[in-house]
Amino acid sequence: MPNPISTLLCLKNLIMMALLTILVSALMTTPVVAGDFEDGLRYSFDKNYNNAATSFRNSAESGDANAQFNLALMYEEGRGVMRDYKQAATWYLNAAEQGQALAQLRLAKMLIDGKGIKHDYVEAYKWFSLAKEKNIRGAKISLDRVESLLTKTQISEAQLRKSQWLKSHQII
Repeated sequence: MPNPISTLLCLKNLIMMALLTILVSALMTTPVVAGDFEDGLRYSFDKNYNNAATSFRNSAESGDANAQFNLALMYEEGRGVMRDYKQAATWYLNAAEQGQALAQLRLAKMLIDGKGIKHDYVEAYKWFSLAKEKNIRGAKISLDRVESLLTKTQISEAQLRKSQWLKSHQII
């Protein structure tokens, strides 16, 4: 007949091994730099914009499209960094190229205004159109407005650019 204490110790060891295996696997699948974007959000909510900008920059430089968008917004508004429309446009473009729809909308607006980036209605149409497909508020109205300023040839060019963008990003 098996010893009940020996059985309990064996069961306890099995449970401890299972818990250890779960813990090790959780640690191995958790990204080490996962905190920069979240830190940036926390700092923003606390109105600590200098630290938010630093955190977003760390994440943005690693390719995080949402961090790129937030950093661009900080440059556009001059929060935590000196207002710099060129930097804002650069970071919006990086995020927009990854499909970040709000960045596509903000970039298009900068293209309309010529803020930090060369004024280009055709390129703005492309980005507004992409944002509209993702149902971003304001994209349809903005697209209609810029469309009213373009010739049929320019609209065709913008639609071609959009189609090429979608194809190069394997969306169609």
